[in-house]
Amino acid sequence: MKKFSFVIRIIAVVLCLCITVSAAYFGDINNDGAITAADARTILRAAARIDVLDAEQKRLADANGDGHVNASDARTALRMSAKLDPLREVPAVEASKEEILAKYTEVMNGLKTGVSSYDKKEYQRIADDYDFGTVGNLILPIAQNIMISEDEAQIQNLTDREQLPVVNNIKGCLLTDASRIKAAKMYEDDTTIKIDIVLHDEVNPLPAAANATSCNSAVGSMFTPASQKEIDDIVAEFSGVIAINQIKITAKDCTSTVVFDKYTGEIETLEQTMNYFIEVDARAVIVPMSGYATVVNKLEINNIAYKGYHTNATSKEDILNVYTEVMNGLKAGVASYDKKEYQRISDDSDFGTVGNLILPIAQNIIISEDEAEIQHRDDMEQIPVLNNKKGCLLTDTSKIKAAHMTERDGKTTIVIVLHDEVSPLPAADGASSCDSAVGSMFNPLSRKELDDIVAEFSGVVTINKLQITAKDCTATLVFDTYTGEVEMLEQKMHFYIEVDAKAVIVPVTCYATITNSMTINNIEYR
Repeated sequence: MKKFSFVIRIIAVVLCLCITVSAAYFGDINNDGAITAADARTILRAAARIDVLDAEQKRLADANGDGHVNASDARTALRMSAKLDPLREVPAVEASKEEILAKYTEVMNGLKTGVSSYDKKEYQRIADDYDFGTVGNLILPIAQNIMISEDEAQIQNLTDREQLPVVNNIKGCLLTDASRIKAAKMYEDDTTIKIDIVLHDEVNPLPAAANATSCNSAVGSMFTPASQKEIDDIVAEFSGVIAINQIKITAKDCTSTVVFDKYTGEIETLEQTMNYFIEVDARAVIVPMSGYATVVNKLEINNIAYKGYHTNATSKEDILNVYTEVMNGLKAGVASYDKKEYQRISDDSDFGTVGNLILPIAQNIIISEDEAEIQHRDDMEQIPVLNNKKGCLLTDTSKIKAAHMTERDGKTTIVIVLHDEVSPLPAADGASSCDSAVGSMFNPLSRKELDDIVAEFSGVVTINKLQITAKDCTATLVFDTYTGEVEMLEQKMHFYIEVDAKAVIVPVTCYATITNSMTINNIEYR
C-alpha cells in the first residue's frame, strides 16, 4: 500500500476493485463468469498434478459433478466453452442478506481473533475506460510506473491481525445494516461455504477509525479505503500548479469473497476488490481540464493458519484417535449429564398417494425440537455408543468423509462426518467392534425397529422394499484441551428412507429424510 499511496497523490485515484456477484458455474476454474479453454487447461493440469488448486477451485473444477477432478472434467469444461454441453450452475443457499451478513461477520471476527499467520498480496491496475484529459495524459505513464501490477506484487507472509480487513481493528466486519448490501450470495458443498457480498455504490467512503465499534461508511465497515488525509493530500499536491475545483471518488461494486470450512468456520481464502471511480474537475494555469479514471485494487489473503491445531495439519487417523480417547474417557468418568434428542421430517419428502396417510402418524410419533425435553441422567449407557463401555468403536478411517480438529482458548473442537451407509445398524451391547461405521459412533435404528415398521403394515400394505441410507452423519465434540473433559457432544444422523410397496392393488413408492439430533451437555465428571 505504501507505493500505491503515491499514485493517489499523482493521479487522484485510490483503492478499488471490480468483481460483481453473478451466477457461478462448475468448470469456471478462475470464477470469472465464463468457461473457456483456459479453464479446461487448468483442470487438466490439476488432474495431472501439475497445478495445485485451492478449496474453491477444486469445487469448481468438478465440471461433470461426479465428485472427482480428472481429465473427464477438463473435457466437459471444453465442451461447455464450445456450447456443446449445458452449463451447470453452482446452487446458492437460500438465505437473506441479514443471514449472510451475520455469517460473514462471524467468520471474519473469528479470523481476526484466531489467526496466527497468513499470506497477503495486493496489486493495482487502471481500468481501460479512463480519460485523463489533455494535461492528465502526461501523468498516466508516471502512474503506471509507480503502481504494482499483479505480476510484480510480492506475497507477504504476515503474523499481525491488524493488516487484515478491517485494518487496525479487532473485528473483521463492522457492517450491521444489510440495506447497504447490493447483492449477497452463499454457496455450500460437502466441506466448504463461500460467501460473496457486493455493496452499493458510495461517494467518498472513509475507513473505520482504529478499534472503532461502528463506521458510518459501509465500505469502511468491511474494506480499507483511503483516509481523509490521503484525499486531502491529493488536492495539496497540486497546489499552485493546478487549481482543483472538485475531486469526486465513488466506490463501485466493492466485493468481498470469503471461502471457509463449514464445520470449523476457519477461512481458507479471502479476496476483496474495490473499484474507485475518480472524477476530477480542475484548471491548469488557464487551461480547463477534467478527467476520470478507475483504479482497481485487489487484495488476496490465503494460506491462513489459525492458532492451535491447524485443520490441514491433522490426519483423519490422529483426529479419530483423539475422538476415541476423549469419548472413552467420557464413558468411564461421567457422573451426570443432560441429554436432548429430537427428530424432524425434511421438506423434500414424498410419501406418495397412499404414503401420505402415514405422514400424520409419523408426525405424531416423532418428537420435535420444541417438544423434546431435557433428560438429566447419571448412567453412561445412554451416551454413544449405546449400552457400551466405550464411546467409539470405529477404527477404519476410510469410512470417514471429513474430519476436523481445532483448538482455541483452551477448548478443542472435533467434527467427524461419515460416508453414506445403507441399512446401518447399532453395535451389539458390550461389543468390541461393529461392522457398521455409523453404528460404531452413533445409535442408529436397530434391526428390530426396522422389522417393526414392516410388521405394522402387515395385511394392509405389502412392502417389497424398505431401504434406509444414513447420510452425512456428523459428530461434533467440544472438550477441555488440557483435561480432556467433554463440554458438549452433538450428533446428527440423516436417514433417507425409500419404500416400494403395494396397498391392495395400488403400487406405492415414496421417500423421506428424517433427521435425528442428539445433544449432550452440562456434563459432570466423577
